[in-house]
Order: sequence, then structure tokens, then C-alpha cells
Amino acid sequence: MGDGVWTEFDLLLDEHTSVRDAHDISQTLQYCAEALPEVDRAFVAIDYSAQNPAGHSMDNS
Repeated sequence: MGDGVWTEFDLLLDEHTSVRDAHDISQTLQYCAEALPEVDRAFVAIDYSAQNPAGHSMDNS
């Protein structure tokens, strides 16, 4: 891509958040992050539970 960094955000939203609101929140975060001069690309994932699949679990070590 370029000399900038790629970022990844994992957002935990209330399970009752509408799809529209979840979309708007994640898209706004992506656009704001990508507006930073050092960021080439931002990826935003949203979930309603902290219990992620084993392949994407949090490492607390």
C-alpha cells in the first residue's frame, strides 16, 4: 500500500444496537481513522459479545 499503517478496531456494541446504528458507528470510525495522515487503511469489526471464536480470542498475557 504505502508507508502508513493499517489499523484494526474491534468494537463491542450492545446486542440491541440496530444494524443501522452499528453501521454508522463503524463507518464513522473507519473514515476518521483513515483521515489520519499516518493511517493507510482502517478495518472495523463489530460484535455484541466478548466471547469471540477461538481463532480470534484475546490474549491477556
